[in-house]
Amino acid sequence: AAAMAAGPVASRLVRRQDAAVPQFGRALALAAAVGLAWGRGAETAALEADGKVHDLTTGSFDSAIRGHPLAFVEFYAPWCGHCKKLMPEWEKTATLAKEAGVPVAKVDAIAEKKLAQANGVESFPTLRLYRKDPKVSKIYNGQRTAEKMAEWLKLWRDAELLEPLEASAFQITRWADKRSIAVVGVRGDEDVAVDAAMREVLEATSFALNPQSPGSEVPVGEAPASALAELGLLGQKAPCIVLLRDFDFEEKALAYQPKKASAWKGGYGGFMDWLKAKRVPSLIPAQKDTEQFFLTEIDPGNGLVVLFGGSEALRTDMHELAVRFSSQEKRLKWVHAKADDFGEALGKNVGMTKADFPDVVVWEFGETEEQDKTYRLSQQMDGAEPTKASVEDFVQRWQAGELSAEKDPVLAVTSESFDEVVLESEKDVLVEFYAPWCGHCKSLAPEYKQLAIHYASDPGVAIVKMDATKHKHESAKIEGYPTLKLYAKGAKGSPIDPGFKAGRSKQSLVDFIENNRVTLAKGAKGSKKEGEKEKAKSAAASAPAPTPQKPTKAAKAAAVTASSAEAAVGVWIFDDAADPTSRGTQLSADMVRSQGGFTLVQVDGVGLLLSPGSAAAARQVRRFDTAHAAAEYSRTARAAEAPAAKSAAEAEGGAPAPGRLPCPARADLTSCKAWCQGVWHGDPSEVRPTLGGKSCSELSKGTSKPHDSPACMCYDSGYSALQAMCLSTCSEGKSKEAGSEDVCAAGDASCTAGAEASGSDMAANGHGTPVTRRFFLYDTKYGEGFNLQREVCPEMGGLE
Repeated sequence: AAAMAAGPVASRLVRRQDAAVPQFGRALALAAAVGLAWGRGAETAALEADGKVHDLTTGSFDSAIRGHPLAFVEFYAPWCGHCKKLMPEWEKTATLAKEAGVPVAKVDAIAEKKLAQANGVESFPTLRLYRKDPKVSKIYNGQRTAEKMAEWLKLWRDAELLEPLEASAFQITRWADKRSIAVVGVRGDEDVAVDAAMREVLEATSFALNPQSPGSEVPVGEAPASALAELGLLGQKAPCIVLLRDFDFEEKALAYQPKKASAWKGGYGGFMDWLKAKRVPSLIPAQKDTEQFFLTEIDPGNGLVVLFGGSEALRTDMHELAVRFSSQEKRLKWVHAKADDFGEALGKNVGMTKADFPDVVVWEFGETEEQDKTYRLSQQMDGAEPTKASVEDFVQRWQAGELSAEKDPVLAVTSESFDEVVLESEKDVLVEFYAPWCGHCKSLAPEYKQLAIHYASDPGVAIVKMDATKHKHESAKIEGYPTLKLYAKGAKGSPIDPGFKAGRSKQSLVDFIENNRVTLAKGAKGSKKEGEKEKAKSAAASAPAPTPQKPTKAAKAAAVTASSAEAAVGVWIFDDAADPTSRGTQLSADMVRSQGGFTLVQVDGVGLLLSPGSAAAARQVRRFDTAHAAAEYSRTARAAEAPAAKSAAEAEGGAPAPGRLPCPARADLTSCKAWCQGVWHGDPSEVRPTLGGKSCSELSKGTSKPHDSPACMCYDSGYSALQAMCLSTCSEGKSKEAGSEDVCAAGDASCTAGAEASGSDMAANGHGTPVTRRFFLYDTKYGEGFNLQREVCPEMGGLE
């Protein structure tokens, strides 16, 4: 599981080499605190190809790797579900690899944090194959079965890493034309030791640059000294390594040679540093496999010149400019992003959408992402179209410091400005509380910027962010990053949390705001609440007068929105026939006063409560003059429901011990109430059950999804906290009891795909696909490394 992956493009912005994976270190620290050790304390054994999996530590790693031609190593985290699932295959791989003479080992990345970081570990498990040197390795990305991994090891054990070439320009060119770049080592044919040292550099290069098979991506060969003349490098001396490239406007052959012949020994690192910037053209195509060349190790003041979209002719002009500027302007890298998914994701980082293509942006990097600056050609040069001449002028003006950086559409606030910008504002204000190191915040940033652009001309909505590691505010309790809260006009004291269901794409956030905003959209008159009240009052005025305590149907249809003064009289309770288990629960002050996104619509003693976002979430309510009268009504209602609840519990298999109960096979409100009371460790009358999702009868085969299934949810008496939850299988049999299958980490799709299910053990969800549902307890930083604590399903009480 790519536990630290933060999203496309944005997550890979590396500001400093010593902080390459900030949330990785955080995840390690958190997981270590949990104390879930796997293999901790095991004695380090000498690394041998003996069919066993050996434990390596920082102290033993280098010598172990250098002691073998090949070594296969897994970097794992004790809490990682994928790592636990892999372990049996990993042990089997060690057995099969014995025949190939390849030792197999594992490293606890929690205990050996620095070692894992030094080896570029960004997800778990990471499988690396090493060749003689800790710096020479490749990641295995194939199928994680013992047979496939052992087959891959044998391939590299027997591989010929270098292609022998003749001193023929025709043969070398034909060989090199298979790929955009190729590497040729030219022997000196005088000093055998120097040639051997260069050959070792070549073999290490071939091994590292071709993850699947020799020459699959970058062909590497070896030729005699006379090949230099054939390649047109008459002034170059051997031994040297020649890089052959097929890039427009750029040199076709470049030669590398260390200053001293002795530097060839152990010279792999020096050659790779030289090669890195020359492997790609001056105008780098923006792709997943090239982002490492333009979105890493970026220093403040440096930046990118990015062409978004554009014709082939414009791309060619940009390439020519990139070549010309590269010799004089070392601060800039030039990039071309097509109008594809990757290009769109890159554009969001600078406030661009596909509708803005084609255009050119200078993206200047600051100390942090908050200090980045962007300059768009069309905005800086009075709507000019990107051409060779306009782009050249645009970049020259950036060099001269004549451009004005575009304002970040997301307004940043501090502890000091929060009240003025958020609480005292007449707008509906959405606030993101973020941490600069948070990968999920970086992933959200492009979408959040697009959201701000969307509402830039809307006078009723503001999009705001606050660095919660530096600034605090009493209105927001931050338990994880990012946290989003909507401070609606007139209800600033009760901000609305979208939670996970709202999603974090631009459109899902737009939907959330539109469903919960109090102000009207641009162009509308009055406020949204006032409009609802006037509409309701108008309808009420034309309705027949209701009879006290027995309102007519016409009067009910012409309900009047309660004013704060009117609604506050008496005691309001839930009295929804579709949800009898909530009868008697008093409405909160915000509900009664139509605040916090709620709207109470009433006629005399009955009414409807509209929850934030949708009139479909209407609940029937009733008013009583006294709390005693409301309590008497509630007791009568519960007494009428008790026999039905008892029958439902018996139908589901009797009365298991408190704290454990299979989820109702075909859940409805009555059976959910019985389930909640069964897992509740306190007074059963205090539990407040609700039913979510679709009913089993509503699920249609072939179209339903797992989250459509009925969900029994158990709340405390104040509906302030969800205490237990289960999903019904909608099957005729009984659900599988917790603990009957292996534990998998969240997001482990193989847990469902490989689950064996039959009869009552299958949760079909209406479309016949087996789904294993498990419930896990995480710490409050869920998502920042998947810090799994333990499984809970469906168990209550004693949770620490």
